[in-house]
Amino acid sequence: MAARLKGGKLGQPAEDFLAEQDGAPVADLRVNLVLTGHRATGISITGIDFVKLRTEPSLHGTLIPVISQGQAETIQLSADLDQAQPKIMKDRDEYFAGRRITLKTGEQESISFLVTGSKAYYRWVLGIDWVDEKGDAQRLFLDRSGRRYPDAAAVPDTGWFGLTGAASGYGATWEVTEG
Repeated sequence: MAARLKGGKLGQPAEDFLAEQDGAPVADLRVNLVLTGHRATGISITGIDFVKLRTEPSLHGTLIPVISQGQAETIQLSADLDQAQPKIMKDRDEYFAGRRITLKTGEQESISFLVTGSKAYYRWVLGIDWVDEKGDAQRLFLDRSGRRYPDAAAVPDTGWFGLTGAASGYGATWEVTEG
C-alpha cells in the first residue's frame, strides 16, 4: 500500500499494481469471466482452458495477499496450475466434459475460477473453444483484461495472468482486502 500511495496509484487494483512490478498473487487467484452472447444465431462455448506460457521459480519478493469476493450466482470452477495440463473442475468433475455454455443475443453467464499453484511462478492466458454459426470449431485467447487474440503467442506479456507459489521467506508482508 505504501508503494501504491507513494506512486499515486492507491485507486489502482492490487493485481494491476503487482503486474506492473513483475509480481503476482501468492498461492491462489480468483479470475472472474463474464460471457455475453452477441450473435443473432447464438454462441456455444465448448471449453475453456489455461494456456501456461511460462513457468519459473516462485517469486521471492514482498508478500501481499489479495482477498476478494465472488458472486453467489456465478458458476464456481477451479484449476490447479501445478498440473501439467490444468483441467477446469467443478468440485471433482471436469466441467466441460460433455457440457457447453450456450448463449443467445444479450444472455450472459458469469464464471469464477479459483486458480491455485504452489510449486512455481506461473504466467498464462485463457483459451476459449467455441462453435461458430457454421458449426465449425474456433479458438481464441483472452488476456487478464478480457482482450481477445487469435493466438496465445500474440498476447503481450503485460496481459498474461500471473500466480506464484509461496517463497521460503519474506522480508515484509501486508494484507490487502478488496471487493
